Amino acid sequence: LIFSIISGGIAMLVLLFGAGAIQRFLYPTVSGLEIPLRVLAPTVFIVAVLGVFRGLFQGQGNMIPTAISQLIEQIVNAVVSIVASYALMRAFIGSEDNAAYGAAGGTLGTCLGALAALVVVIVIFNFAQQHLGGHPTNIKTGSNYAGEAWDHLPANLQPMKTRNGNLFWHGEVSLAAQQKRTHRNIVIGAKYTV
Repeated sequence: LIFSIISGGIAMLVLLFGAGAIQRFLYPTVSGLEIPLRVLAPTVFIVAVLGVFRGLFQGQGNMIPTAISQLIEQIVNAVVSIVASYALMRAFIGSEDNAAYGAAGGTLGTCLGALAALVVVIVIFNFAQQHLGGHPTNIKTGSNYAGEAWDHLPANLQPMKTRNGNLFWHGEVSLAAQQKRTHRNIVIGAKYTV
């Protein structure tokens, strides 16, 4: 989290204060490019922090907070992008940078969508700390499938040959997490003819 805050903060400041230089030196023929770049700058910081929280939940095998936050993010992004683009283009209708203001409106949607997603994952994170065992790593989806898959990874990465010479990857994945003590074979990329 600290690394993401620092690197995201530095990238945000470079983009915020360097937008004019980016326009002058990299895209001198594009008019008004610095306007949407400056609106985009906070998004870089927000997404850096958001990725840490989503990664925490995903690392614990729980995709629900990520899914909820992505759904909220895209709804806010779509609505704000359309409304802000329309409003800014109307407000600056006589400006030579009218299209840049429209792009800034779309970029504002991206920023506020990411901010909404960050708020969602922080609320879920805080809820998990207060109500689900004191630490968000205690949040599970009801199984230890991820841990078992990790244990069987070396076996899953070993190619094996069938009697007819076809190569396939074979490994056992325990279904003990579902209270079954049976195992099943997983085959990827070839017919199972052994």
